[in-house]
Parts: sequence; C-alpha cells; structure tokens
Amino acid sequence: SSAPGKSSGVSRRSRRLSCRTRGGGGAAPPKRRRTWAATVSGTIRAGGTTRYVLTAREYQTMTVRLSSRNDDVRFEISDIHGPFDTYYDGFARIETDANGNHWIVLKNTGRRATRYTMTVSIR
Repeated sequence: SSAPGKSSGVSRRSRRLSCRTRGGGGAAPPKRRRTWAATVSGTIRAGGTTRYVLTAREYQTMTVRLSSRNDDVRFEISDIHGPFDTYYDGFARIETDANGNHWIVLKNTGRRATRYTMTVSIR
C-alpha cells in the first residue's frame, strides 16, 4: 500500500513534524490531556507541493492553521485510510481515526511562489 498523495505526483519525501508538549508535565494526573504543537514556515513554488508527516493516536483532535501570503495554499490531511478532505480556508479540526502516521500535503495553486506558516496541534 502506498502512502496517501503519491499517486497525485506528490514527492516521496515527507518532512517529519516534531511537536513540543504544552501543559500536562510528567506529574500530571492520568486523565489530564496533553497538547502537542508545532509551527513551521517555508516557501512553496507556484503549482508546487510540500508534505509533512506526524504521528497521532486514534480519536485525538488535530487542529491545523495555515496562512500564506497569496492565500492560494490549500492542504489535505490523510492517514492510512486516505484523505479526510481538502481545506481551502486555512483551518481544519478533525478527529483522527487511526493510530500512526498522518500526512499533511500543502499545495500552492497560485501563479507565484509564496511563503506559508502552518501550526499543527494534537490533543
């Protein structure tokens, strides 16, 4: 089985998102939830894609916020079951339905390269 996005011409390389823990330190009560978050920035060429991979557990809430200078960067979140949806407004909140890798593919639909900033949190 191939990873989501490969059949649509997306590069085989994925950038691993390293998340930092916020709240819930080591002495936290067992029921207390922890939030993992990462913010990344970069540039995507016109018509180009950038792909990130992160690990999540089933039934966690993943929130993605994306902004770009040209407002033409779209993103898709996928797991082993396939894509959840394509998001056009720069925001998504999903409940994961599988343990393991989740992919976020950014696509610049604009005519020029653009800078972007994306924040991902998992709770």
